[in-house]
Amino acid sequence: MSDFIVTKKDQNISLRNFIKLKFSDLSTRDIERLLAQNGCEVNNSQQRFGSTKLLEGDSIKVFSSFLGKTLSKVEPITTIYQDDHLIVINKPSGIASSIKDLQPHFNETLYLVHRLDKMTSGVLILAKTKEAQAAIEKLFFSRSIEKTYLAITHGRTSTSAGEIEDPIKLKKRFEGGVIYQTAKYGKKASTSWKRLALGKAESFLQLKPKTGRTHQIRVHLSSLGYPIIGDAVYTKESISNHKSPRMLLHAYKIEFTHPFTSKMIAIIAPLPIILNKTISKLFKRHKICAF
Repeated sequence: MSDFIVTKKDQNISLRNFIKLKFSDLSTRDIERLLAQNGCEVNNSQQRFGSTKLLEGDSIKVFSSFLGKTLSKVEPITTIYQDDHLIVINKPSGIASSIKDLQPHFNETLYLVHRLDKMTSGVLILAKTKEAQAAIEKLFFSRSIEKTYLAITHGRTSTSAGEIEDPIKLKKRFEGGVIYQTAKYGKKASTSWKRLALGKAESFLQLKPKTGRTHQIRVHLSSLGYPIIGDAVYTKESISNHKSPRMLLHAYKIEFTHPFTSKMIAIIAPLPIILNKTISKLFKRHKICAF
């Protein structure tokens, strides 16, 4: 780990440019990946946004394990289901769910149906035709698709299950992203959750969002006081000492009636290696419920 204190000469510089000054061998892409993997702290809080302006006296920590050759590579995209109408992939963390980022991995034209946050891995449906795109979008709009997520969070939940019904609204926009918050007059948002295991200062949860608001699970868990480990945007206090190079949220399963065959489809995205290792490390002494 490398520690720095921002001097008067460097105040008002962006975090991205500050890191570039200190590590001239890192490319802009390396720096963005470093930040995305929570490899930097500003004043003891994880910071993922390179545009953040620094002030004199700010404390900067850059974790050497994220630098150079040790920067973890993005896992490959794997296909977990396909037919004449759809292709379903296990999207790795670090790849945006946009056609611009996904299309180069395929030889046929595909159409986006829904999205996952860039740092969330898991089940993502792509359509092979405009007709299939419209049909699946209709299922999402009517809430006829059931989604199951797995998350590892800060803190030990006080109950074994619950429903979060807090409305959500946009808090602010900034270069490279948006932040949402729970609010009395926001859009309706509903998430059910079940605890699978407890660690020393962590919880392993299964979540089923009934609505599809942007950042819904992240915002809802943060509002409960159990932010997802590795989520620098919605973590106010790091209760667990465990650090992760990515956000520990995975879209595990998706279930729906196929609009063209009328068959019930249930597709599971295997957990990434890092989630399996984290589960084994944090919950090895605790019984994990089936999910």
